Amino acid sequence: MKIVVYPNPSDNFIKIESPKEIKNMAVFNSNGQLIENTEINMSTKTVDFSKVANGIYLIKIVTTSNTFNQKVIINNH
Repeated sequence: MKIVVYPNPSDNFIKIESPKEIKNMAVFNSNGQLIENTEINMSTKTVDFSKVANGIYLIKIVTTSNTFNQKVIINNH
């Protein structure tokens, strides 16, 4: 199964596309602090990073069959 997270790096928005339904998405900052946790129940999601500081974030995506982790770089200023 291939989950696509793009664009990376990004300035404001990240799009997530999955062939399976995404059940949950969590975003963590570089210190491991949870900054967003969202139930999705769809196969695509756009995440708004326009209000967070520049840096590296970890997105944890839980689908109906797997868990996927992806680092993203945000440079919005």
